[in-house]
Amino acid sequence: MARDEQWFRDLLDADGVLLPEANLGLDDTASFRVFSQDSATRIRSAKWGEFAKRFCDTRLGITTDKRYGVRDIVRDAARVVLAREGLSATLLVAVRAATDSDVAAAEAGERAAGTYGLAALAKRCKTLFVVEAHGGAAPSLAGEVDRAALLLSAILAGTELGPIVYPGAADVVGFKSAWTRFSATAPGDAPYR
Repeated sequence: MARDEQWFRDLLDADGVLLPEANLGLDDTASFRVFSQDSATRIRSAKWGEFAKRFCDTRLGITTDKRYGVRDIVRDAARVVLAREGLSATLLVAVRAATDSDVAAAEAGERAAGTYGLAALAKRCKTLFVVEAHGGAAPSLAGEVDRAALLLSAILAGTELGPIVYPGAADVVGFKSAWTRFSATAPGDAPYR
């Protein structure tokens, strides 16, 4: 079955929220994971869109409206559309509670990078966004990084105020490092505003 818009809409309820039994088929370890300091497991596309436009010269939106009301959401997902000069993509993003294995991945990324501090921040975050990545994601191979997934992860890190764990726990970075890496892969200048 193709993972297209119709496939995705079939996984949502009438309010545009992911059905409890829905299987997105996302492999967390092969995806970017972005920690959030906000404990609500909700898609915050308006907030992301404002940040993307203001700081990353990028337009961002989602393909389906979300109507949460007052109910508790355990997990949700959205297809996020990104557009900027030289890049256009639609990526699947899921949100759920952060787990001990997510924190362990942040710690492994920190060891791999030889840095300190972001895993401690990850431990304090209650929510996690999983951003699908296609192709390579190794931080040292800038030409092989999934640029769209890296850009979306940077935008989420900038709005959710948590670190990003690279696929395979190859690294853990914050917004500034992710944006710098994205900019280094861009043809021409990628302004930070």
